[in-house]
Amino acid sequence: MREGKLAEAENVQRSALDVERHVLGPANPGILYSLESEAIFVRLESHYSSAERLFHEAIEIASKTNEPGEVATAWYGFACGAALTRHRGEALGYLGNAVDHGGQLLDGWN
Repeated sequence: MREGKLAEAENVQRSALDVERHVLGPANPGILYSLESEAIFVRLESHYSSAERLFHEAIEIASKTNEPGEVATAWYGFACGAALTRHRGEALGYLGNAVDHGGQLLDGWN
């Protein structure tokens, strides 16, 4: 994705996340997908510490849902973000966390 288009897409994603936080609340599990997507965009722009904070926020929200697989799915999103930015070692570590929290690598991934 060209840099201008990436920035434009990230702005749209950030706006969607802001609306979801306002409507659903800042700790509502309904914002997880948008939160993880925002973190991936931020990471693609090489703002790793900001992306990490967003991913950890998603993991914290997911851990409060008491829904099997939500934490694993959040860690999987974290792994995808790291893999997309060619941080393979980090990606594998995060993928390991996803598996540790009940994620399955092939069958039945949430």
